[in-house]
Amino acid sequence: MVDCLIVELCKRLSAYSGLHKLFGFMTEFEFLTLDDLQKCATHLVESYPDDIEASFVDEFVQFKAILEAGQPRTITHMIGLLKLNGELTTANFCKLCHRCTNILYNSSL
Repeated sequence: MVDCLIVELCKRLSAYSGLHKLFGFMTEFEFLTLDDLQKCATHLVESYPDDIEASFVDEFVQFKAILEAGQPRTITHMIGLLKLNGELTTANFCKLCHRCTNILYNSSL
């Protein structure tokens, strides 16, 4: 019984480590150099070419620059940065959120 539990926990750890390798930069971008940020974003785009457009790399770099400009860091404000006239301007962001949700759900099975 304990062996089965250990095996399952190791599987989940491996799955979540893979997710962190792909998506972790999105929560740690403040500590990354511009070059490292671009590499991480490019790796994500290359991992999901049918879901995330190549322009995501530049969009995320720009998003980081906006946040570093002393803007508030609340969720509400960040979502506002993605909107223009009430519409989301970044389709990549929506696609990425959808993809993250699916990956997290499938990894928890």
